[in-house]
Amino acid sequence: MWRKLRNASAAIVVTLLSAVAAWAAVHYLSFLTGAERTIADIRTATLLPPEAQDQRIVIVAVTEDTLRLFHYRSPVDRGFLAKLLQTLDARHPAAILVDVLFDQATEPDKDAALKATMDSLHTPLLISYTDNPKIVDDKQLAYLNAYVAPQFRARAELATDPIDGTVRWIYPGTKEPDGSYMLGDDRAVAKVLGVDTPAVQEEIAWHGRPDRKTEPFRIFPAHLVPVLPAGWFQDKVVLIGEIVSLTDRHRTPFAVVYPGLEGELPGIVLHAHGISQLLAGRHSRHISTAGEILLVLVLSVIGTLQGYLHLRPSRHVALGAVSLAVLWPAGFAVNYFFGLLVPLLEPTIAFVLSTWATDVITGRDARRQREFIHGAFSRYMNPHLIEQLADDPSRLTLGGEMRDMTLLFCDVRGFTTISEMFDAHGLTQLINRFLTPMTDIILARQGTIDKYMGDCIMAFWNAPLDDPQHAAHACASALAMNARLGPLNNELEAEAKAANRRHVPIKIGIGLNSGPVVVGNM
Repeated sequence: MWRKLRNASAAIVVTLLSAVAAWAAVHYLSFLTGAERTIADIRTATLLPPEAQDQRIVIVAVTEDTLRLFHYRSPVDRGFLAKLLQTLDARHPAAILVDVLFDQATEPDKDAALKATMDSLHTPLLISYTDNPKIVDDKQLAYLNAYVAPQFRARAELATDPIDGTVRWIYPGTKEPDGSYMLGDDRAVAKVLGVDTPAVQEEIAWHGRPDRKTEPFRIFPAHLVPVLPAGWFQDKVVLIGEIVSLTDRHRTPFAVVYPGLEGELPGIVLHAHGISQLLAGRHSRHISTAGEILLVLVLSVIGTLQGYLHLRPSRHVALGAVSLAVLWPAGFAVNYFFGLLVPLLEPTIAFVLSTWATDVITGRDARRQREFIHGAFSRYMNPHLIEQLADDPSRLTLGGEMRDMTLLFCDVRGFTTISEMFDAHGLTQLINRFLTPMTDIILARQGTIDKYMGDCIMAFWNAPLDDPQHAAHACASALAMNARLGPLNNELEAEAKAANRRHVPIKIGIGLNSGPVVVGNM
């Protein structure tokens, strides 16, 4: 009787301690916190349910085509912005947010025109503002304070994850030096529309796309607004900001599955998601704290019960794998069918901890414990990597060595002329079309890519692996690269004709040299 009571008490203690330890580990150890969030990101990116476009919000985007209308790209032409605001104001939107930072002077007459327009606008207007010293210096801040009146200001900051820089939350706002409180852009827009929101950093409940090809919000190029129907803007929340390839883009949970521009969204689009959420009164799809605690406790109980089973280590591992194989697909299924994100790493840790701790308490010998732990951790280590490091520890040392090597440089002739025929997106595609086959040719002949410099490739042979025929391989690569240009140009010419676009054939220059080189890890 006493033994059963002792075992029951031990089971309860193990269960509770394992659950608490798992919760604390995931919430206070950054690498586990990041791992749990990454798992949630995967589900968000792949299982976000489709939704109709939010008809309350319209994004007026300053695009690459818009910027080409001006003599300079930055700051955005303020005469253009003044006319844009006047046009939108005449169409009676519900509110306008301008996510453009006015922190420096441009052309005096255009600066004055925009400021006068902002002061005379009938539509509720908000202007992005920041005093972050990482973004504006004292001179810029002084100009910003003088140019944008306090009643127009809203905090432009984004709430990013300190672990991986991902935007996950709606920035609530901050207390100002004078004691006032400035709302973040999203909450400021909601307040203008009569929606009160709590001053908390709430997680973004991302608005789904109607389909893979359709954005969650309507986006119109800024320079086309004057010719678009007025009804498209009436009573809408109009968000003005840049949507270009390399400016004001931020990592989102979608980046874990869709790297590049689809995973790194413009700031104005992030504000659209936040505003949509606040206006709809939606909250994060994460399970509640109570549900999270319950799930962790359930898995901890299951782990404790399994620990009391007298099984061989291999069977313990197999049973644990089966249990987790049920948990993880179930977590994805709950997300898919009910739109809820449940933690997976946290209950997994609770399960493993309670199983292991119970196994120790019930008197398993040390050998069996070591075998179990070794069997579990061996699945997370690459035996090939271990063998390589054991055979040659010098791979981890810093410094260089003298080698006889062959180096190759290749670049596109007349690249400036070619680049002027494309916008940023098209030029990126063209560079990839050129660099990919050239890279494949080099790698197939034992070459190592050192770096890409715009349209230029630098590669070398006879490092880090020995290649006695490095000069021959480099020459063969150069010949193959030159030969590959013919088919590539044929493909590009056909595409240019189909697009009714002029085609300039790609021509390359290749330089080769062999000789002594110092190479190594710096």
